[in-house]
This record gives sequence, C-alpha cells and structure tokens, in this order.
Amino acid sequence: MPRWPQILPVALAAALFCLYVHTLAPGLTGGDGGELLAAACSRAAPHPPGYPSYILFAKPFLALPWGSAAQRLNLLSAAANAGAAALLLRALITLWRHSTGGLLAALCFALLDLSWRFATSADVFALNNLAVAAAMAQSAAMLCAPSAARARRSAVALAALLGLALGNHQTFLFLLPPLLWAVHRARAWSRAFFVTWALASLLPYALMPWLFDSNSPWGWGDLSHVTGLLRHVLRSEYGTLHLSSAAEGTPSGQFLRLLGLWAADLMHGSCGMVPAGLLALVALRRQLTPAQRHFALTWGGGGALYAVAFFLLADLPVDVPVHLEMQSRFWLQLHLICCALAGMGAQLGISHLALPPPVRGALPAGLAALLLLHNGAAGSSAPLNLFDQVGRTTLASLPQNAIVLCRGEHMFNPLRALQACEGLRPDVTVLSVELMHAPWYRQKVRRHDARLHYPGTLLREAASVNPPAFSLATFLRANLASGRPIFQCDHRSILTPQHRARYRLQQAGLCQQILPQAMPPTPPEGTSLAILRALQAAMPLPARPSSWEALMQAQIAPSAEALAPQLLVGAASQASTSAVPSLRQSIALLEGAARVHPLPPPSQKNLGIAYYRLFAATGEVAAKQKLQQTFSAWLAEQARQPPAQAESAQSRAAVAQLLAQLEP
Repeated sequence: MPRWPQILPVALAAALFCLYVHTLAPGLTGGDGGELLAAACSRAAPHPPGYPSYILFAKPFLALPWGSAAQRLNLLSAAANAGAAALLLRALITLWRHSTGGLLAALCFALLDLSWRFATSADVFALNNLAVAAAMAQSAAMLCAPSAARARRSAVALAALLGLALGNHQTFLFLLPPLLWAVHRARAWSRAFFVTWALASLLPYALMPWLFDSNSPWGWGDLSHVTGLLRHVLRSEYGTLHLSSAAEGTPSGQFLRLLGLWAADLMHGSCGMVPAGLLALVALRRQLTPAQRHFALTWGGGGALYAVAFFLLADLPVDVPVHLEMQSRFWLQLHLICCALAGMGAQLGISHLALPPPVRGALPAGLAALLLLHNGAAGSSAPLNLFDQVGRTTLASLPQNAIVLCRGEHMFNPLRALQACEGLRPDVTVLSVELMHAPWYRQKVRRHDARLHYPGTLLREAASVNPPAFSLATFLRANLASGRPIFQCDHRSILTPQHRARYRLQQAGLCQQILPQAMPPTPPEGTSLAILRALQAAMPLPARPSSWEALMQAQIAPSAEALAPQLLVGAASQASTSAVPSLRQSIALLEGAARVHPLPPPSQKNLGIAYYRLFAATGEVAAKQKLQQTFSAWLAEQARQPPAQAESAQSRAAVAQLLAQLEP
C-alpha cells in the first residue's frame, strides 16, 4: 500500500506551519487574545463558557522555551490551522484515494485571508477549525470503513472529538445532528459511542473548578460552586445563545445581510474558486459513490444548519464595524466546510474532464500561487505589534497605585494580559466597568486590592440599599478622596453628563485622568512620549475598518488631537524660545495622528497654529511651508462644509489674511 496518503498531509501541515510562523503576530493581539493569554498564564477563567479545551491545549505551548508568552499562544493557532488543513486533505484522500481535489480544498482554506488572520493570532477559532477538520477525517473513515467493526471504532473516535470540541466552542452543537445522521447511515451505533460522547462532552467543563482559580482578579465568574459553574457554562450573564449581554435582539433584516457578507467574504478570499467547486459538485453529483454522497450530505447539511442557526441568533448589528469583525470569526467553520465540498466538486471535475497528470499536478501549485498573491496582505501584520506596544506604554505612563477603568475589551485585555503573564505594574488596578455589575467581581478585585474602596456589592446607575448597589459617582468620590488617581482608558467615555458637572477628563497618555472640576489642568509628564510611541506603532497599520487594530487607532489618534491643544495653551504662556519644545511636541502629535487618519477641521487648524508659532519663534522655512499647506487645506475644507458646521467668517478671513501676508 502506498505511503503518500500518510506523508502528503504531514508535508502540507509542515509547509503551512512554516508560512504561518513567518507571518506570526509578534505579541499581543486584539479581540479575545489578551484575555485568553491572561487565563492561560494565571488560571483565570475566560468569559463564558470558559473554553476549557482551549486552555488545556494552551498550557503545553506556554511551556515552550521560545519567544514571549503571547508568541507561544499565537503559535498554537498556527499549529491548529495547519493541522486543520492537513486533516481536510486526509478526509478527501480517504474518500477518493486521489490527492488533487483534497490539496485544492486544503490550500484554499489555509490561504483564505480570514483563515490566515486567525492562524497567526491567539483565539479559539483556529482550534475550532482543527476540531471540525478532525471530525471530517473521522466521518470519512467511518463512511468508507471496510467492516462494521472499523466503522464503530471510527464512530467512537468521532464521539470523543465531538465532546472535546464542545469544550473549545459551543457552536459545534450546530454540527451534531448531521454527524449523528452519518453515524446512523454507517450503522456505527454502539454503547461505547454514547459513553465516550457523554464523558468527552462533560470532562472539559467538569475540570473547570480545578483548571481555573476563582480568586484570580483577571478571570470571570465564581466557579467554586455548582450554580456558578452552570451559569458560566450556559453563558447566563451574556444570555444563553446570545453573542453579547448588551444586544437587544437580532436587528431586522440582518439574517440576509450576514448571509450576503459571509458569501462575499468567501468569494473574495478564494478568488471565486469555492463557488466554482460547489457548482461542479452539484452538477456532477450523480458520479458520487454512496460513501462520498453521505459525506457531502452530512457536511452540506451541517453547514446549512450552522449558517441558519448562527445567522438567526447573531444579535450584534453589523453596521458597527467592530461587531462585524466579532461575527466574522464564526464564519471560519462555514468556510472550512465549503472548501471541503468545493474540493469534492473539483475532484469530480478533474475526473470528468480526464485531465492528464501534469495538469492535475499543476493545479494545486497554481492555486497556491494565486491565493498567496491575492491574500498575502493577511500576513503582513508580522512586523506590527500594536496591542503589545499600547499596553506597555499605557502601564508605564500611569502613576503609582492608579485605578484604571475600562469599558470594553480592546484596552482591558492587553493590560490584564501584561499584568498576569509578565507581572507589569502590580500596583495598578485595572477594572472593567462592564463587570462591576456582578457580585462575584467585587470579591475578586477586593482580594487583589484591599485598598480599593468598593462602596457596595454591585454597580448600578444609581445607588440603592436593597440590593446594596453603588453608583459610579459614589465609586469615584470614595477612591479620589483616598488619594488614588483614577483613569479611564477607552474610546467610550464612562462619564455621563451628570458626572461631568462634578468631574472633568484630562489627557494622560492614551488614557484620561478623571479629576474634580476645581483642580487646575496639569498635563502629566511623559504624556506626549506615550502617545507618540503608540502612534509610531499604529502608523504603518493597513487596518481594515472593522478590525481590532482600527478600533485601537480610533483611540490613539484622538488622544494626540486632545493633548495638542493643551500643549499649545502652555506654549502661549511661555517666552518665544521656551515655547519651541512644546510646539514641536504638539506638531509631532498632530502629524502622527494625520498619518493614522484624516485630521478633523479643528485639529487641522491647531496644526496650522502650531506651525505658525514655530515659524514666528524660529523663522524656519520648513515651518512656513507647512503652515501654508495646512491652512490652505483647512480653508478648502471649510469651503466644502455646510454653513452650520463651518468656522466663523471672521476666523476664515483671518487665516486667509495670514496666508496673503506670507506670500512673497
């Protein structure tokens, strides 16, 4: 018997793993990457349902003597996605005893831009791909088994995979009915199948009280008792079968929009190859053997059920770019299934056309070259380290014993990952405002920081006695009175208009310090340097509008724009020569922000003012040229603005007069 069916998948996995490692994210990544890293380092439970199978796989990778902890966890994604492609190839080789269609399917999936992105950054979805592909390989072995005993053994292995996969991601539930139908068609039922399935499904979640430390300040929930464990596993705090606790039901018409967006992503990422393969499968379906037909029906039905269930339950509006990014991660299972079915169609087409061996051999190489050229930008983030740089810069810029309040996870996750894995700034307490509503969260943070004033059991809009709740204003008042500096680090302000009557925000690095209104403004030292370092990390990013990187960029640039006027005000009170450093800092901040996104008119005007003052103080020709360019662009932009949004005619006339005076 030839050995190539065993060697070819291993060789493919090795080649893809090398490609993924070459484009591996060099540190912390966005989304859930920071949270999962903190969980793996510190035994903190990730958000519901806890992902115990992922944490079990992460532990050996964190023990590798290579790179940082973040890089090792990114390496797990690379290994899992490369393994998924290899197992997809193995499944189609089992069905056909030919490799061309399987190679086309595996390469197409592995080099999709969406698949490539999640193969180089820490998240649960690459491991989910591995579980789906392993289930494909086992279902193919079961359907093609030469005897009933072999089929039953493959079914038992499939049962173990199904259980462990549920411990990594519960969306695998959508694939269970078609897979059980496949077991029925193969007549592979046995008592061992059900026992293995039950034990494998329960084991990862049953291990959670020992796997996770409920006292960890970086984790979710209280897993020390059965009720807390069940609430965590069932995602009660999100709402079972919901993506977010903040969602208010699926927006009208979103099912068809999501279906269209998913299909467009698959069409674009595969250069149209997957739809072509699916059409070939439908057109040549009569040439399928019974085992091949049952495999196609199993996974076609699984994909259809997954798509209908997920797109109906997806309750985050896709009009918000970051919500689209969150939901696109769940398309990977569908992409994998469609690539497998398209590979079957490609193999049917190759056999139907009786292509000669040289042509068959050239097809996978041609597809790989095409997709590498088309989707190579997916791996272009290798030299970028935005979240790691932002997290380190933020922690370094904070004063001793600071309290940091975050809303959302794009700042919260990198900060807690660096604290949990590297022990950076243990004196800083990082809190999630969105978790302060939970009674268990109070217990965690109080154990971590006994000096923290937590005036009640949980956070509410207004303080109350029953339950013993406190408001954000009460929390701020109690901790500011004790001398603890408090910062908000998020693109969404935690202060309501009622809070702003008592408190104000002052830019401090990438965060904003919350201060009483009566306190005079004093920009902290190092604020400009902290923002500039973050800008330097963000400038080269070709961030997609829906990416986590774009969300971080949306915070970094406005931070620079908010600090620049403070520096300009400070420079105005100094002598001409003494003001030059502040003016140069202001210009550097605004120029950096302009490289990340177009400056809004007020910031564009501030940049022109900074150039003008620098020219007046130093006489630099370069400053004069730049102020002319900046103010000319500002006047052109003002001319395009509606009258209600444009600056006053007096301001525009003053700028025009200044430009006229500067003309030779």
